[in-house]
Amino acid sequence: GLGALGFTEDRILQHFVCELDRGAADPDELVATITDALSDARLGPIGDARALGNLSFAQCGESGAGTAERDGILVVADARIDAREDLLTKLGSSKLPETPSDPDLILAAWSMWGEACPQHLLGDYAFVVFDRSSGQMFCARDHVGARPFFYSEGDGWIACASDPALLLALPGVDDRLDDDVVLTRLLARRYVPVERTWHRGIRNLPWGHAMMAGSAPIRKWRYWKPGPRGRIRLAAPEDYALHLRKLVEAAVEDRLRDSQRIGLHLSGGLDSTAIAAIAVPRLLKSGAAEPIGFSWHRRDADAAEETEPAWSESVKSALNIDLHAVPPKVDVLHELLRRDVTRHPDPRNLINELPVQLAAERLGVDVILSGWGGDQGASFEGRGYRMELFAKGRWIRLWRDLESATVKGKVRQFALVAWALAGETLRQEGDGPPNGFASTALRRRAQFLPQRTVRKSSVRRTMSDLFDVGAIQSRLDTWSASGLRHGIEYRYPLLDRRVLEFVYSIPTDLFVRGGQKRWLMRAAMDDLLPNTVKRHASKFEPVRVEDLSDPLLGAFKRLHADLQESGNLVNRSGYIDMNALNAWLSQERDDLQGQSQARVALEFLKFPDKPTSTTDRPDEI
Repeated sequence: GLGALGFTEDRILQHFVCELDRGAADPDELVATITDALSDARLGPIGDARALGNLSFAQCGESGAGTAERDGILVVADARIDAREDLLTKLGSSKLPETPSDPDLILAAWSMWGEACPQHLLGDYAFVVFDRSSGQMFCARDHVGARPFFYSEGDGWIACASDPALLLALPGVDDRLDDDVVLTRLLARRYVPVERTWHRGIRNLPWGHAMMAGSAPIRKWRYWKPGPRGRIRLAAPEDYALHLRKLVEAAVEDRLRDSQRIGLHLSGGLDSTAIAAIAVPRLLKSGAAEPIGFSWHRRDADAAEETEPAWSESVKSALNIDLHAVPPKVDVLHELLRRDVTRHPDPRNLINELPVQLAAERLGVDVILSGWGGDQGASFEGRGYRMELFAKGRWIRLWRDLESATVKGKVRQFALVAWALAGETLRQEGDGPPNGFASTALRRRAQFLPQRTVRKSSVRRTMSDLFDVGAIQSRLDTWSASGLRHGIEYRYPLLDRRVLEFVYSIPTDLFVRGGQKRWLMRAAMDDLLPNTVKRHASKFEPVRVEDLSDPLLGAFKRLHADLQESGNLVNRSGYIDMNALNAWLSQERDDLQGQSQARVALEFLKFPDKPTSTTDRPDEI
């Protein structure tokens, strides 16, 4: 993680002491404050911590590993830069060390391209470039937001960090809760804020954005967004599959470096299987530590072929890889949901993944390769394709694509496509507030924020909206922040920029061919997939849901007992309709229907600190 603090050149003498440093104008004291924030966050040992001009910074990790400096320009980075050979060729005779680090490459790119440098940098990154001579600070975040970046600004200062907890530890940062965000999160299960956070004084620099701060007001802009990069036309459908295969292989290879032991998500699905099938042979051939697979569902060697355990077991056998099943446990979920969600990674993305992180940490895994993001890109299943054909007047092609065997059935399906297109065309952006456990007082004083939705009127519109709705980035943010606390970095080959820009620019009928969804990815990886994986096309995960149900319901019972023990006198109870929440928790239930809003309310409540018992918590969180 990185933490950096900068002051605007023309306001530093006027506002440095009063606003941010509270009277301590000594840069050494400011560095000490930032260092203390990093130490308190327990993100690892402190590496560099010093001041350069009006920028003070501290960074975790090995000293110098996340920084580069030359000619009065400093880079502070949390980064992994990919396609290094191609980048070095572009940079030419830049002043680079013999073996340049990632910050070295960022500094060279800045020196050559200035504000346009993110367009030339592939990989996962969040970085700051500070020019001492101008007092300007340039910040950028990678195209998908694989590395978090938060900032806070005041009158004459700006602070930025890879974790909001670092900003909350600094003087001058407004840590009051944003009531609009609180209300919307309590009511809208899928709400993902793009820039706003739980706290009024902290903002999230969105994915694919850059920012300049200095003597002038902050300036932000988007340098990358999903969409076609021209038109890619190849001779045959199989040529697209072959090209995608090469791109994914390159993306995987770039993500195998700088690791002690690699773990892999192994759900038995198309995306995770393809990533594992490419990565495992390369790791074994290189002499790296034996990789480990992780599944969210239980293992069952005798499982029926149509269930998740059978899928992951077939991949384990094909790759001869160690597979660890880590379904959630009551103890872990109870502690996870008791955390203060405003100061910890979002629990909704950790209910299944935190057990993986705990197991990976014990096994010495420091990198996890994930197939997450494939559904929105390379393995997109073709949502919107039929509506696109209808809208473009390609009715004969649409008729042939309909799967019904009778004319009457095809007419009915044709009419349903037209009806769905009309609905998508007329649908309003976002929905009104659903039911939830927000208190009447909160509903009166706060505003329900607009909801981003996915429009499915065409393939490209659907893919673009799926990317920009924020669900991908929410999970990336959470896994990155939580993983960092367990010494784990996540890497996502199918979110590689080269892969995304290719699939955004090809003919849309490659995602559905001959009635087969996700045709492109299946064709690209056909020789790597076990037959069990090839035969199943379902995204339904009944075993995972079953494995989650009892532990989560058990965690709810414990949390209810915690509330009763405290007499409902927990912090932030004024935001919640406690009577309704307690009534919901008091009901006997045997499934998870309707649990999401109760879970969000429980996560938001600030339970008192509770001593940890080693007898009932086998894993440290």
